[in-house]
Amino acid sequence: MQEPPQLVVAFVAHYLQMGASHVQIYLDGPNQEAQRLLSDHPRVTVTLADAAHYRSQCKEPMPSHMHRKLRLNANLAYVAAQADWLLHVDADEYVQCADFGQYLATVPQDVDTVRIPNGERVFFKGEPLNTIFDGGMAKPVVNRPRRIKLLRGEASLIYTDRGFFGHTAGKSITRTGRSMRLGIHAPMRRSGARKMWAEEALLCHFDGLTRFHWVMKLLRYADASMYDERQSRGSGRPRYEQLKYITQDDAHLERAIALHDEIRVIDAERAEKMRLRNVLVPMEINPAEAVWSTFGRDIVDLSPEAFDDHLRQSWTQAKPYQEEERLRA
Repeated sequence: MQEPPQLVVAFVAHYLQMGASHVQIYLDGPNQEAQRLLSDHPRVTVTLADAAHYRSQCKEPMPSHMHRKLRLNANLAYVAAQADWLLHVDADEYVQCADFGQYLATVPQDVDTVRIPNGERVFFKGEPLNTIFDGGMAKPVVNRPRRIKLLRGEASLIYTDRGFFGHTAGKSITRTGRSMRLGIHAPMRRSGARKMWAEEALLCHFDGLTRFHWVMKLLRYADASMYDERQSRGSGRPRYEQLKYITQDDAHLERAIALHDEIRVIDAERAEKMRLRNVLVPMEINPAEAVWSTFGRDIVDLSPEAFDDHLRQSWTQAKPYQEEERLRA
């Protein structure tokens, strides 16, 4: 994780409230505030995944590619886990399920891993945001161009995967003690995992907690050359097209803002069309309430304004945009 402390604390609170016996956090850089807030919690371990961590725990230099880091740390957590299941997700991914523990108890013993389909958060035009978790949850549109254009707009045909800026692959929760090798979304094929899709759970992917957060995420990807010509086909195509669009000239900021709002901020007419076709559903989780009930209301400020202020103060990449108030969600 390389996120503001508000998001790290919310992630922990949500999963503790869901019944996780332990939450393991890997920080992709120093985050003294998050470490201070969480280090004494008996069911939380915060690890700084720096060069020394990869040398001692993974026996290799610190990877330059984010996906390699994710796989290495997922497998470290899997081997060390004391629980029956390990869920490997990002800081902006939150499982929605009425009783996740009870659901997992019904999974047949011969199933090694359960894939949880994901939604992606959208904003409603004109509605104020009280916390970084407000909005609705979109589901993927059937992969037919006319339907995607009708429900998510023409730009979605180029810049999204069935209406999503991010992935549509879901994430997996895997039984421990079964010699699995974890990938980012599921155990790797060579593990031979027996799998099933979850029918009673949804992974809520926020993919940018504010407009500013999303823009900074894309600029970070561009700086790291994460989505180059090699990713222009297949599952990486939408991110490749997004980055290609916003970096084609010096108007990075204006392009990113316009693209975000065209697809992710939906008006009442579009929202109704999406609801009628079951691709817009209520957000049944409330990470903000989880924070307040677990840690109290004063531990972090979950307003979009406070979140963006922290990004501006902390991220070197954000400095050129500190005065751009339009980026506030």
